[in-house]
This record gives sequence, C-alpha cells and structure tokens, in this order.
Amino acid sequence: MPELKTLHKKYERSKEVLLVGVALDKNKSAVVNYCERNRIGWLQLFEPGEGFNSSAAVAFGVLRIPQIWIIDQQGVVAAVFLDMSQVDDMIKKLL
Repeated sequence: MPELKTLHKKYERSKEVLLVGVALDKNKSAVVNYCERNRIGWLQLFEPGEGFNSSAAVAFGVLRIPQIWIIDQQGVVAAVFLDMSQVDDMIKKLL
C-alpha cells in the first residue's frame, strides 16, 4: 500500500493518470473505515458482499490483491500483473 500511496501522490494532479481500486470487502463500512484510516485518496469501486464475484472484479479480471492494470490514453491495456517497482517506469513510458 505505501507504494500505491506514493504513486497516487506523484500523479494525483495529472489528467493523464488515474488510480482506481476495486474493493473486495464484504461490507461498505469496512471499505470506508479502511480508506479513512489509511488515507486512501483514489476512487474505490465496491459492490456489497460480492468480493471476487463483484461485477467490477469480474469485469476487470481481478484475480489477486493488489492487481495492477495500466491502460493507455487510447483505452488499450498496456500492462497487467506488474510488480510495483515496474509501474512508475511503465507510466512514464506511456505519457
């Protein structure tokens, strides 16, 4: 999570980079409490009680946590399953 927070802070004012989380918790209060407690500032998609079977998780093919997808400005998936150490370099390459 610290790496995602660093990435978010670096790009939060950018119009070209958007971080989105898919929360897999079973109830909304757990998601809200976690985000508040950990100062998560990026969008979180959540569907109560569905976990890995939520429509967002299924649509995005979420298989593990965290799962990183990088989608370019044309909406094409540029990379999946990157290590956090590779994410910033891939974003820089696409910008």
